[in-house]
Amino acid sequence: MEHYLTHYGDVCATDRWSQCPDDFFVYTHVLIEGGRWHTLEFIVNDASAAAMGVLKVIWVEDYPGDFL
Repeated sequence: MEHYLTHYGDVCATDRWSQCPDDFFVYTHVLIEGGRWHTLEFIVNDASAAAMGVLKVIWVEDYPGDFL
């Protein structure tokens, strides 16, 4: 996640969180752990230090899926 946001955070920031469109964006990451799909949804704040390339993860929600 850190690597992806470092390189593509600007692109992700175009998908703003509807409840607070000025400061937050949503980043969704899908991974497989232990043979099970997981969809992780991150709420990221880019308001305070985005000009310096600093993003702050505010919330992470895990949506576990089916086993493979």
